Amino acid sequence: MKRLVNAGSAFFTFTLILAFAGSCTQEFNTIGADVIGGGDFNVEQTVIDDIFLTNTKLGPVRSNFLPLYQLGSREDAIFGRRTASVAAQLRLVSANGTNYNPTFGNFTQDVEDTNAADGDDLTLADNERVVNAYLDIPFFSTVVSTEDEENTYELDSLFGNRDATFNMKVEELTFFLRSLDPDNNFQQVQQYYTSIGMTGDGNPTPNFADFTGTVLFDGVTSISDEEIDVINVQPDDEGNPVTDERLSPRIRVPLDSLFIQERILNAEGTSVLSTDSEFTDYLRGIYITTSNVDNLLMLLDFANANIRIEYEFDEVDTNNTVDDPSDDTIVVDQDTFLIPLNGNVINILEDDPLPITISDALANTDAPENLFIRGGQGIMTEVKLFDEGESSDVLDQIKANNWLINQANLIFYVDEAASANTTLPNRLYLYDLENETALFDYLIDPTSSSAASERDESRSVYGGILDETADDGPLYRFSITSHLSNIIRRDSTNVKLGLSLTSDINNINVSRPLLDSDISTPEAAVISPFGVVLHGNSPTVPENKRTKLEVFFSEID
Repeated sequence: MKRLVNAGSAFFTFTLILAFAGSCTQEFNTIGADVIGGGDFNVEQTVIDDIFLTNTKLGPVRSNFLPLYQLGSREDAIFGRRTASVAAQLRLVSANGTNYNPTFGNFTQDVEDTNAADGDDLTLADNERVVNAYLDIPFFSTVVSTEDEENTYELDSLFGNRDATFNMKVEELTFFLRSLDPDNNFQQVQQYYTSIGMTGDGNPTPNFADFTGTVLFDGVTSISDEEIDVINVQPDDEGNPVTDERLSPRIRVPLDSLFIQERILNAEGTSVLSTDSEFTDYLRGIYITTSNVDNLLMLLDFANANIRIEYEFDEVDTNNTVDDPSDDTIVVDQDTFLIPLNGNVINILEDDPLPITISDALANTDAPENLFIRGGQGIMTEVKLFDEGESSDVLDQIKANNWLINQANLIFYVDEAASANTTLPNRLYLYDLENETALFDYLIDPTSSSAASERDESRSVYGGILDETADDGPLYRFSITSHLSNIIRRDSTNVKLGLSLTSDINNINVSRPLLDSDISTPEAAVISPFGVVLHGNSPTVPENKRTKLEVFFSEID
């Protein structure tokens, strides 16, 4: 299947080429300063179908220290059901410092113990007691309006039935989550994976259901886009409730107050709260699962998740007569203590077996009829241009012609029939699989933006964005102009490429599967709940739907 399909040529001056480029939605880049030197030249287009494609099933992939995590269960029309749970370490370390040796109330436990019998009302024991304890996991949300200091939010990253109620269970985790790997002299991060009970390098992910203690919550919950008001225990002078804080929408479930009282407040002044390492061994974490979920998968902001403890305590009101205890009264005050979930967090994904049609297709290593792309412990595609080995008649011919590449597009078409009844992912990611890095076209894209509002369009010249307006059907187009030019004119290595999902085009970190150390997948693909079926380049695929490399090149007269 070695051929160049010439799509015609036209004679242009350099000025006309610039005008043509400006009038097109696809930006053209001219590679090679010698082109700008002047003179007329031909601009031609060719389609190269010497592209070798391989579907690769990843299996379990690293799923700790991710930027966000999945929770819930969703039925995918292509690949079947996925259920996601989370094991999360509790920390005393917060984003703004540490909570080592916390003082609950006004006095440290040492002061309370020392002065318990001195008869001094001013050193009365605080008598701290839990009023409310919550697990708070924020949704990703945006403020769309504000009225009377109250915000209205739009929720993001919720897939499926947002109106569904579901059961959620929060249990004490008794398994110690290591941050560093002892098998590598504690020099590397301990890796945990998306599936339980696996073997291989590093510590396999345990079945966390076998390492649970007290059930902290087991009940029905649902999604709300309402802001949460935190009400002070003390009303204002007129007896009206006072709002201390307003929290963005979140999963919020009440936790066992007695457990929190005994394990946290009653431990004030003891060694278990003295250091982060002591605490993570004392209260090792929580395990969060869902059940009876009617097709809802949530991507949640665990970086800002916490256990929120609202407690009250006694203090003395001297009525401004410190030297006269006769009019002293005991009043109740309140405070809040947060335990972040910003330590080691692991996403566990349970997938139904793949449909037999997909399993059979994955076993076929010939020119595939379909490319299957799925996030999580999913499927990616290996792409090799021109050849499978180290030589190519097509590539040698291109080099001999001394082409100057104006634009090169690698195009993948959606199989609309196979992808029916599912949400097409907005973005795919094409990367250097061998060196586990982004392509040069990605790195030099001037449209790069880290702003959340612009993230979907970031690096739009490099592309990979779903185009549903193309004449031949939905497609994903990547500009690989610089990558191809470097191969042709600078003898760069024609590396194997990877095609995968991405939930954040700005995140190019990679994650390795447990069972294949030669493959990497983008970290942003691990957290994507989507999947899509693309046309491959089998002869059974209509010619206008096959994966292709479209090249616009110049030949100087």
